[in-house]
Amino acid sequence: MASSPFLPTAKRPRPRGTTSRAPLRLDAELGLYKDPSSRFGHLGEEMIRAIRLVVDTEMHGLWWSREKAVQFFLEHGTSSPLEVETEIDRYLVMPEQALGYKMGQLRIQELRSRWEKRLGPSFNIRRFHDQVLAEGALPLEVFEQLVDRWGEAEVARVKKDSLRRPTQAGPSTAEGLPDT
Repeated sequence: MASSPFLPTAKRPRPRGTTSRAPLRLDAELGLYKDPSSRFGHLGEEMIRAIRLVVDTEMHGLWWSREKAVQFFLEHGTSSPLEVETEIDRYLVMPEQALGYKMGQLRIQELRSRWEKRLGPSFNIRRFHDQVLAEGALPLEVFEQLVDRWGEAEVARVKKDSLRRPTQAGPSTAEGLPDT
């Protein structure tokens, strides 16, 4: 397989939980969609995640029965009855799993945007995803602290690298970093 700037540099076990849903927009960035119809599978998966959010919160918040949750999933999704029943049973015994996935996805996207803006052209998606996957499953607050610590270290690294490489404007500018 060809090297990609989007894949982690170290071999790690496949992540589970929040981080397993993190690179949801990477597929488009990697150019995996050759035409609009090839995005259909991705959009179907997005629909299933939305259905999971509804089912999970309704079963545990409004006390939907298993049967009502199965009926909702079958009416709004494309999964087989056996797949739906398996999903529903998992959400019955693991409350808020769908919500946890979504919250993790949104936090990762927020952190990526923050550090893309802060680092500008020096933002390295591969290094960012290495950090996202480095520690495994963590509480979101701890995860955010670790990513922010990584980001601050990246800022320092970029500044240090730019001081070692004199530019035409002189060695005192932090090449690649926007003025803060």
